[in-house]
Amino acid sequence: CRAFLLLSAICPLAFSAPQSAPAAASCQPQWVPTFGSLPGLANGVASVAVYDDGAGPALFTAGTFYTAGGVPALRVAKWDGVAWSPLGSGLTSSDGTFPVVNALAVFDDGSGPALYAGGTFDRAGGILAPGIARWNGTAWSAVGTISLTVSTLLVHDDGTGPALYADKLRWNGTSWQVVGTPPSGTTLALASFDDGTGPALYMAGSFSSQALFVARWDGVTWTALDTGLSTYTSALVVHDDGSGPALYCGSYTGSVLRWNGSSWTALAATGIGRISTLGSYDVGGVRRLCAGGADAPGGGSNSGVRFWDGVAWSTPGDDVHGTVTSFVQFDDGSGQSLFATGGFRRIGNLSAGGIARWDGSAWSALGTGSALGGRVRSVVAAEEAEGPALYAAVEENDQGSEGSRIGRWDGATWSTLGGWFDGTAYALEIVDLGQGPELYVGGAFTTVGGVTMRGVARWTGSAWAPLGVGLLPTGSSPFPSVRALLAFDDGTGMALYATGCFESVGPGANNIAKWNGTNWSPLGGGISNCGFTLGVFDAGAGPRLHVGGVFTFAGGLTANRIARWNSGSWSTLTSGITTGIVRHVYALLSLDDGTGPALYVAGQFTGAGGLPANDIARWNGTSWSTLGAGVSGTDFLAGSINALAAIDDGTGPHLYAGGTFTIAGGLPATRIARWDASTGWSALGSGVSQDVDDLTTFDPGLGDGPALFVGGYFATAFDSGDAYLAQWQPCAGSAVDAFCAGDGSASPCPCANPGAAGRGCANSLFAEGARLRASGSAHVTSDTLVLKAQAMPNSSALYFQGTLATNGGAGAPFGDGLRCASGAVVRLGIRTNASNESAYPGVGDPMVSVRGGCAPGDVRAYQTWYRNAATFCTPSTFNLTNGLLVTWAP
Repeated sequence: CRAFLLLSAICPLAFSAPQSAPAAASCQPQWVPTFGSLPGLANGVASVAVYDDGAGPALFTAGTFYTAGGVPALRVAKWDGVAWSPLGSGLTSSDGTFPVVNALAVFDDGSGPALYAGGTFDRAGGILAPGIARWNGTAWSAVGTISLTVSTLLVHDDGTGPALYADKLRWNGTSWQVVGTPPSGTTLALASFDDGTGPALYMAGSFSSQALFVARWDGVTWTALDTGLSTYTSALVVHDDGSGPALYCGSYTGSVLRWNGSSWTALAATGIGRISTLGSYDVGGVRRLCAGGADAPGGGSNSGVRFWDGVAWSTPGDDVHGTVTSFVQFDDGSGQSLFATGGFRRIGNLSAGGIARWDGSAWSALGTGSALGGRVRSVVAAEEAEGPALYAAVEENDQGSEGSRIGRWDGATWSTLGGWFDGTAYALEIVDLGQGPELYVGGAFTTVGGVTMRGVARWTGSAWAPLGVGLLPTGSSPFPSVRALLAFDDGTGMALYATGCFESVGPGANNIAKWNGTNWSPLGGGISNCGFTLGVFDAGAGPRLHVGGVFTFAGGLTANRIARWNSGSWSTLTSGITTGIVRHVYALLSLDDGTGPALYVAGQFTGAGGLPANDIARWNGTSWSTLGAGVSGTDFLAGSINALAAIDDGTGPHLYAGGTFTIAGGLPATRIARWDASTGWSALGSGVSQDVDDLTTFDPGLGDGPALFVGGYFATAFDSGDAYLAQWQPCAGSAVDAFCAGDGSASPCPCANPGAAGRGCANSLFAEGARLRASGSAHVTSDTLVLKAQAMPNSSALYFQGTLATNGGAGAPFGDGLRCASGAVVRLGIRTNASNESAYPGVGDPMVSVRGGCAPGDVRAYQTWYRNAATFCTPSTFNLTNGLLVTWAP
């Protein structure tokens, strides 16, 4: 007790007697906002317009998206300068086809200005509106019956008053009429331009009769422009470069030409492979012609935006990674800016979600959002010296090339590990092969950071390293593809197992292989086709490795999509996965959910072992069984399970499944569901918007215990708004927040000894300072909270609780550190540090809530005092960690 007596002598504390925690109702599972929504829009943006719906001018967008800033918005959305909002229930199709909105225009038909949208939908706000609809600011209405798919809209006055034009049709207020006898072919762009002979309608497209790719309507007849153009014209805009207005045309070959009313002039090469749109940008008298499109010369995907100043083209800021489809100039409250839309997800390193703002000096996204730049293919949790961490394989786009990065989340911030993977990273695994636990990555790549690593890579803690010569691709594929990794000891020592689509790394190592830390070796004759997943299951004779995929043979033995490896030979699970239009096994998980140990097998199939089984089945070591009605979707492609995980939500371990399905056990369950052996399938709230690729359990130390982390292609988890990676908390309601760090963010450390971010002041052994973290659940009825302090000398440590955060949370100098917890103080327990760390509670200790007398709703401050006897800082011989504020839940 010497440490505690020393603390009491230095600063007398009013220690309270522990109290009993009262009973309370159980908590509720929920999606917890954690990683942020996708800035901008999920999926492509085809058109943009400025419209005043009565609340002031705002930016309106349309395309193929289904969320805007994480908010559900079907194909149309509004940006008011601060937030996104939908336009009613949006635009949809009733026949199961994918609705697309191609064009927007603002037009006043005499009843007031309204926003018009054209495309392939047939419902607007739930009412019948085939191809075109009108939004008056509060409701949708139909606009006659149109005879074509609308690709472009324009308001033009031919001398008889403004009218709305849709491709080759004109709206007269009651019906659509063909404009004269237009050229045949697809219309790609419209413009209204006066070449000195009066306003005329200009139409560009793929036609070659009457006029070559571009034609002029003067209100009476269609005429050609000189001899026409040499290729499809895909964009038109009227722009004044200072020498007077002219009509500019952009083509499928990336060229831009200027029409002055009598002749064509070609501009210099744009550096864009195919022009999709042209715009005019004028701020403070500085005029710029804007060109955007797709496909850089040479086939790259960096199309970008180009500005023409009358002399030369330039690139504003970073390149756009994807197609640009439209421009508009608008002040959304942040100044006059150019807005660009399209199919891109990023501009440079900026996550932009199909729309971005150029303010004259830099690009910015519309709304803040997730730090993740793309689809999360795999997630894995690790316990490290610094505390728990979550790793994610994120599929992104870098400088025009598809690839991946590996991110690390410590419960508060993201960091990126090393360089760029030149393909997709599909699998992550933590394994110790003699050098301590390390992260391994498998996927379809050949280089990492420019260094050759074929299909597999190892993170050393500071750099990526290859695993021997790596793996070989199959057939004509440029990449070996590793789809799953698993750490497993088959009795000969811990090893890393890999499966996927790759050829021999040794005799017979087809599509599955073993890495022992030095060499690759085969597993029998391998498997006959791609493997997608690995799992370990003990049916009573010891743990055995299992593989699932699309193969039909394992080591020459007939094995339908699943096989078991043991003692140098392959065996089957009876007849395996036997039926389905598509038969794939994507996920394996060993679990005892109260009905006995079993291997759960999931993917895309309709039968297992001769039994009907929709995408999931259970193997107990001798026979197959089903999980209710399984899962399904709107079509056979939508009904797959890609990932399985288990988590104890306080009522025992339960199975969770994620994938592309929308129905589980006959009930709506949008791409993720929970299986209970007693009650069957249930949904996880509103689910997520698109594919789930992986699931894992991880405790971020926020007081609610382990959570389910869901990675995938989804732009939003509907109940939390998170994009690509989301957190489902089986028991939510508490909160743990770090505060009072000795890193300069709070009060200064006593003798200029700041620690690293989020930690206490530096001590004699660790310049970064000690750190207090939490794991488990801060619920008084199911308290599993554990306080763990790290990076301390191997001496005594005192864990204590206070009712106040000292100095408003900034802390006060105390010994060599900062005192963070004060008020009525309860001593939780004294520990002797080992390996520079300790924790409370230990075996036999009261729970934190019981020892501290905590009730639901109580906010308590926690900190660890530790002895630091070395001459280091002040004459005191002790220091402290950072503090934690815990809000106790029922």
